[in-house]
This record gives sequence, C-alpha cells and structure tokens, in this order.
Amino acid sequence: MLTPMTLTVTVIENGKAGWAALGALFLGSALVMWAIARTDPTLSPGQPAR
Repeated sequence: MLTPMTLTVTVIENGKAGWAALGALFLGSALVMWAIARTDPTLSPGQPAR
C-alpha cells in the first residue's frame, strides 16, 4: 500500500537521481529473482518452469 507513495515521493523529491535510484532498485530486484530462480533445486535442465 505504501509503494506507490514511496515511488512518487522518491522521484519528485530527487528528480533524475530518484529515477536512477529506482532503476537501480528494480534492476537489483530482478537480478536477485533471476539468481533465486536459477538455483531452484526442483527444476532440472530442460524442465519447463512452473
């Protein structure tokens, strides 16, 4: 519930630096999710993701 407000405040108060911070946050989140998905022990190579 607080995420939209946090994003708006970050961008409005910090301008381009706020956009850069949010971009870095989203990129970092995506990389962590990718790393977790790559280490899922329930998937074997060639098996489709659930």
